[in-house]
Amino acid sequence: MRALSAAFAVVLAGGLLASAERTLGDEFAAAIDRGNILAVKALVEDGADPDTPIAYGENKVTPLMKAAGRGRRDIVKYLVSKGATVNGRNADGDTALMEAVKRGFDDIVLLLIEAGADVKARDGRGSTAFSLAAFGAHLEIADVLIQHGAALDQADPSGITPLLGAASMGNEEVVRYLVGKGAKVNAITQLEYGGTTALTTAARVGQAASVKALLELGADPRLRMKDGATALSNAQASGNEEVIALIQAALAKGKPPARKP
Repeated sequence: MRALSAAFAVVLAGGLLASAERTLGDEFAAAIDRGNILAVKALVEDGADPDTPIAYGENKVTPLMKAAGRGRRDIVKYLVSKGATVNGRNADGDTALMEAVKRGFDDIVLLLIEAGADVKARDGRGSTAFSLAAFGAHLEIADVLIQHGAALDQADPSGITPLLGAASMGNEEVVRYLVGKGAKVNAITQLEYGGTTALTTAARVGQAASVKALLELGADPRLRMKDGATALSNAQASGNEEVIALIQAALAKGKPPARKP
C-alpha cells in the first residue's frame, strides 16, 4: 500500500511539473486548436502578448498564424483587433495570409487583407500568396488576391511564374484561369538557364493537357529559346507521343493569331 502511494505521488509530482512547464504559447496553441475564443480572450486580457510565440521545435508561429491556418475566423478577428502583427513570419517566411491561402480559407484571407496583410510578400522559397493560391487551385482566393494587387506573372527567384508552374503540373483548369485573367501565355523566363515558356516547359515534362490548353490559348509553338530549344524539341525529348502530335499539328496550322491585350 505504501509502495502504491509512493508511486502515485511520483506520478502526481510529474503531472504538476509538466503543468508548471506549460508556456503561454502552449496555452494559446491549445485554445486555438479547440477553437476556444473565450480562452484566447482570457489569455490576452490577463496580459499575454497577442504575438506570444508558439514553439514547434525550432520553428515558431504567432497565435494569428496558427488561427489563420486552422480556420478560426473569430479568433483571427479578435487577435487582429488586439494588435497582433498581421505580417509576422515563421522560420520558413510564411505569413498568416499564406497559411490561410494554403488551406483555402477565403473568409480569413479577406479579413487579413482588410487588416493590412501584404499580398506581395514572399516566403522563404520565393512563393507569394497568389502563387500558393494558383498552385493549390484555390481560384476564388486567387480572384480576391488579384483584386487587391497581386501580380499574375510574378516569378519566384528561379523564374517560375504561376502559369509556368501550373503548366508543368498539368493543371489545365489553372492554366486556363491564369491566361483568362491576363497572364502572358508566351512570356519567356529563366533566361539564365537558356529560357523557357509555359509551353516549352509543359512539352518537356510531357503534360499533354497543359500543352493542348496553352496552344488553344495562343501559345506560339515556333518560339525558340536562347539555348535553341523549342516546344517540339522538348516534346521529342520527353518521348510523349501525344504531346509531339499536338505540337506538330499546331506547327502545321501556321502561326496562331495574336491575342488581344
